[in-house]
Amino acid sequence: MTQWVKHQIRVRYQETDQMGVVYHANYLNWFEIGRTEMIRRAGVTYRSLEEKDLLLPLVDAELQFKRPAFYDDIVTVYTRVMALAPVSLTFLYEIRRAEGANGQQEVPAASSTSSASPWAPGSAGTPGSDGSPGTPGSPASSAPSLFLGSEKADKPEGELLVLGRTKHAWVNRMWKPVRLDKHMPELYTLLKQHHLEEG
Repeated sequence: MTQWVKHQIRVRYQETDQMGVVYHANYLNWFEIGRTEMIRRAGVTYRSLEEKDLLLPLVDAELQFKRPAFYDDIVTVYTRVMALAPVSLTFLYEIRRAEGANGQQEVPAASSTSSASPWAPGSAGTPGSDGSPGTPGSPASSAPSLFLGSEKADKPEGELLVLGRTKHAWVNRMWKPVRLDKHMPELYTLLKQHHLEEG
């Protein structure tokens, strides 16, 4: 598999719900940020794909919630390519709380906190239920930026919050399936090399 690409985000107040934790659908938004930045680091922007009549819509998503994230936490979105095919692309994600970035009291885990992904090769794990809500606090934000940058990482670090994966299909603007190796062979070769560089 490829090396992880990590991207840090500070949780906004509007991303939390009445229970004081990050609303579950927001993790999908963070997945999008993660894969967009990963593609960018591979030398391609999503905008450039659209300009070449190539889209990558979501066709399947799975999430497993371990622990909740809170307002003002700094979370790291780890992303890498799980599977690459001419007609599809699958990403693997881990969202973790940065060390020392939690202003909340300790929250009991909703399930096992093992860092092993249930979707790693040879594993048969399935998504679990949402994590138990914690007790919200009121930390004051001291960072001016919500998005704290991205870089490569050999191994995910920090408290595991969410595991996930998304599968996407290559299509054109008419929503017709596209073989990437035929439509843009140079991009397919680039992604393949990127996918295998750490394999």
